[in-house]
Amino acid sequence: MEKNSIESSVQKDECCGCGACINICPVKALKYETDQYGFIIPAIDNEKCIMCGKCVSVCPVLECKKRLPIKAYAAKTIDDKLCLKSSSGGIFGSIARYILENKGVVYGCTMDRNFTVKHIRIDCFDDLEKIMRSKYVQSYMGDVYHQIEEELKKNKMVMFSGTPCQVAAVNNYIPDKYKEKLFTIDVVCHGVPSQSFFDSYLRGLEKEFGVIQEYIFRYKKTVNNGMNWYSAYRLKTGNKLKVYNWPEDIFNFLYMKSYIYRESCYKCEFATIERTGDITLCDYWSWEKYHNQFSLGNTISGVIINSAKAEEIVGQISDKIDFVETDIDDIKDNNSCLVKPTKMPLKRNEVLEFWRQQGMEELNRLFKKRNKKNILKYSLMRKIPQPVMNILLKLRLKMMRG
Repeated sequence: MEKNSIESSVQKDECCGCGACINICPVKALKYETDQYGFIIPAIDNEKCIMCGKCVSVCPVLECKKRLPIKAYAAKTIDDKLCLKSSSGGIFGSIARYILENKGVVYGCTMDRNFTVKHIRIDCFDDLEKIMRSKYVQSYMGDVYHQIEEELKKNKMVMFSGTPCQVAAVNNYIPDKYKEKLFTIDVVCHGVPSQSFFDSYLRGLEKEFGVIQEYIFRYKKTVNNGMNWYSAYRLKTGNKLKVYNWPEDIFNFLYMKSYIYRESCYKCEFATIERTGDITLCDYWSWEKYHNQFSLGNTISGVIINSAKAEEIVGQISDKIDFVETDIDDIKDNNSCLVKPTKMPLKRNEVLEFWRQQGMEELNRLFKKRNKKNILKYSLMRKIPQPVMNILLKLRLKMMRG
């Protein structure tokens, strides 16, 4: 097959599942499918394919424009309510509000009532919370690329937020003549699990605890939560919210330990200091070592400026955020996926194959058996009040600074 077909140009272990090729195909020869582990892949109907090469032209794996950062900030929204509903410092929400205030539209990742993770369009403040917070599942893109292009043709301001590969795909898809009002945010990404794996995990939770009404990654008990990693789900019975730390839970444990990402994530070409978005957002882990402008326990974002457009927007929201210029090397030192891909664990394939063959219930049984002490340890740590955590943090900082 000729090299103007996505099937012959991109190997399965390179495909990032962005769906740009599916969106651009003029004869609908491509469609979304999943592989044996539930990861999104394009499927081609060779009888329909006209070998036009458009799918190849938009593929971010084959073509990707990146930019070196201009400067970086440590930042946090001044709106505590917004910060509480954010995974980190609330900067995404602050920028999205600015776009919406200026009659623009925002495309971001949501988790719907069926717990399907996907990208959607919002055009009002009431819907902003739907696309806030991290979701540690690969987002289904649907026909988002086509929607964005139609909005830009109408001279609308459009903001798109996603993983670096998704942002690269949007940049490839949208013709240059329509990009003046396109603003992109790439988030530093460790890798993406499949929707199928997440679904089987949720079915296991419901079997054990009852019907789940809501699931929250990176749940904050308070604004001042010290960037502790909590996840939570709300049960239908009694409207009870169950909260736990990542080592206590099989999905979050395997995510944090990098066992359940799609294969391309381990060789990601977008995990570099050169970025695909106008702005890059990430957690600013260990910010306390470099800045004392924020109170201990605050959740702080790393904000990396990659274009003049980004500088302008940050200037427009400067009265809505607390921020200080920072050394990008300090962000890099505490956020490895800003500069290199996650390393594939030796037993990654073994874990996914065990899940496929034996199911989530058996995988969870083994997880609990092998991690009894760790589960107990982190369940106890989760009960430590934040003021006590802040005292411990002060002691640790004092030791580090000599």
